[in-house]
Amino acid sequence: MTSSPAPLPSESPAPARHRLRIRIINSGFPADPWEDIQIRPLIDGVDLLEDAFEFAEHQPVCGDPRLWLVPEGPLTAREQPHRVQLADQDCGCHGAVMLTIRRDGDTVLWTWQVETEDARPIPESRFDAEQYDAELERAACDFGWEWPAQTVARLLGDTLRSHTSWLERWSCGIDDIWTNCHDHVCIRFSSTEVDADGRLVCVETFSGTLPVINADPVRQAQSLAARFLAGDPRKAEGMHADDQAEKLAHGCENDGYSPHSNGPVPSEYRMPADTVGTAPGEA
Repeated sequence: MTSSPAPLPSESPAPARHRLRIRIINSGFPADPWEDIQIRPLIDGVDLLEDAFEFAEHQPVCGDPRLWLVPEGPLTAREQPHRVQLADQDCGCHGAVMLTIRRDGDTVLWTWQVETEDARPIPESRFDAEQYDAELERAACDFGWEWPAQTVARLLGDTLRSHTSWLERWSCGIDDIWTNCHDHVCIRFSSTEVDADGRLVCVETFSGTLPVINADPVRQAQSLAARFLAGDPRKAEGMHADDQAEKLAHGCENDGYSPHSNGPVPSEYRMPADTVGTAPGEA
């Protein structure tokens, strides 16, 4: 009598994977579209931050899409884990929501840490890596939230940065092009040179405010780009050396640099996951 073959060992089902969707909230539109603009991740269609803070005294505020939805941005998943501050609270003085992001083969993992006592914890989120990457790419190319001046700023920046030989000719780099208003765009360049030790050093910064009108933003961006590309950007209409430019930059709110004063700025918080508990700048 032959014995029956031993049963195959049972395998545990793989953990469920979620779907990511990035939503952009623009509560100030259309009057003040730059106010309180933020990204919000939806997990299987649910805003987990909203649920976690349902009974909290202060609500979470995430970062500006102009800072977060960028190539190789803070939400990009790599094998080396990194930790970002996804949100702070609207009071600006209470705990934040930290997120550790890690790529493990074909899976992306989010480990949440809610640093306030009156909000509920959020369980780990697991995503299909292909769907995750595709959603970040989709969100970064979705400009439906923009107002005309922001579209001009984005297109102008894309055009000028693509002319690398022009920037090299004038030994310049574009620090930023931004707007937090309806009627103008701010731009800031840096001029560099090689010092005696062979190091590239910044020797000058110059900035300007460029008027924007209620007309086709594509044509306006093209016209402004042509003005700069015609020669030395320092001599373009509306440009000034730093001492004058600092005053003009105040025409854009938040001193013209960080587009979103409430949400977290990602560059301040990106650090390896194993530096948990280390203050920004100490990692």
